[in-house]
Amino acid sequence: AGRGILMVMNKKELIEAYNDSLIETSNGIVIIEEYVEGKQFSVETISYNGKHQIVAITEEFTSGSPLFLEVEHLVPARLSEKTFEKIKKFSINVLSCFDILYGASHIEIKVLNDDIFIIEIASRMGGLRDELIEISTGIDYLELIVNTSIGKEVFFKPKKKSHALAKFVYSKSDLFMYKEILNKKPSPIIKTEVSKNFDETIKAKNLMDSQGFYYLEVSDIKLINNYLYKNY
Repeated sequence: AGRGILMVMNKKELIEAYNDSLIETSNGIVIIEEYVEGKQFSVETISYNGKHQIVAITEEFTSGSPLFLEVEHLVPARLSEKTFEKIKKFSINVLSCFDILYGASHIEIKVLNDDIFIIEIASRMGGLRDELIEISTGIDYLELIVNTSIGKEVFFKPKKKSHALAKFVYSKSDLFMYKEILNKKPSPIIKTEVSKNFDETIKAKNLMDSQGFYYLEVSDIKLINNYLYKNY
């Protein structure tokens, strides 16, 4: 959920960030990594008996330095066919290297020019991905996960071709945009989990400080930019 993640530029910031991150860890370990430039994506997969399939690729948007709050997720990601195939091959190799045999996996990556950098891998479904995938493709990701867990080989085929956008609400301007989109006729918002009691005193430091989220379905990819945040 992004807790304890901070970008530092000097020794003073490093010491402060270390102490802040230490509060968030349960084992007393803080990981310090090189910052990688590039666009961020996540790859949503399903595996059965070591056979891996890409269910979707998510285009991820953050608030940027220093907190990198997750603000939006778009499925499917806007990728060229060449980049899509490169990410697909890379992700399948990653799953094989980690000996993943069954179930869902969530691989976070960054793409810079022709290079792909792995940020993290989790042998679970990514947050909100079941809804985003069902909205955009009609595929029931949860059903795939259940089937592979009971030893049933998984097959799937998209039932529709659309675009799903999940947006988190942190600030008053986020809330204003939510209400503005909600009041459109017709509104592209199809599901909402936004708090009715918005607390202006909360200063967001990570995803756990979000005051809700909502999903949009947009059939025309050219219209997506109309719904992306401009303040991050």
